[in-house]
Amino acid sequence: PSVIALGVPCVAVASNEEARVVRESGFKGQLIRVRTASLGELENALQYNVEELVGNLDFARQAADLAHKHGRKLQVHIGLNSSGMSRNGIEMATKQGKQDALAITKLPNVGVVAIMTHFAVEDKDDVRKGLATFNEQAAWLMDVAQLDRSKITLHAANSFATLEVPESRLDMVRTGGALFGDTVLSRTEYQRVMQFKSHVASVNSYPAGNTVGYDRTFTLTRDSKLANITVGYSDG
Repeated sequence: PSVIALGVPCVAVASNEEARVVRESGFKGQLIRVRTASLGELENALQYNVEELVGNLDFARQAADLAHKHGRKLQVHIGLNSSGMSRNGIEMATKQGKQDALAITKLPNVGVVAIMTHFAVEDKDDVRKGLATFNEQAAWLMDVAQLDRSKITLHAANSFATLEVPESRLDMVRTGGALFGDTVLSRTEYQRVMQFKSHVASVNSYPAGNTVGYDRTFTLTRDSKLANITVGYSDG
């Protein structure tokens, strides 16, 4: 596989199936899940040595209990809500958020190996604002929790930030979209590597005023020919 031949040290996955495929290909490096797992997924993934994203104290405690049950130490990336995604990250702007983040670093059977955030908007100024907040919050957590900076990976940059805001690259970048050619239009050197195609099953004529689809979500403003494509469910 290319990641092994190129010496890529870390691979990001979303599912246990992806983790299985990567490990069975012979990859021995770091595996990181870039979303919050269910407890069932987490338990099953222990065999693949997946580093898990943690952005919630209750979940982290349950994960620690699972790791203890299996005699393992779970390596985690603490997610911070530094840029306002409000999805998988701890809200460090609140006192409770800071307490929760600190508590995660003290859990038994849990080892903090990274601190991360995710940018919500593909805008340079917005990225820089979120980056400044992340740097401040991560520094606070490492200081108060007495984490060894040399052993903590800081990462925040998605493909857009990696290409357009170099200072956001920190210790590691997450360039999934760029690998598929899914980048900003100005980056013409990155070609899309995938296409999604289907087939037209039928074409029917309908008069202006007809509604289209479940819940009548669209009304024709003119006489139209509508194609039905063999993909999807409600709008297929």
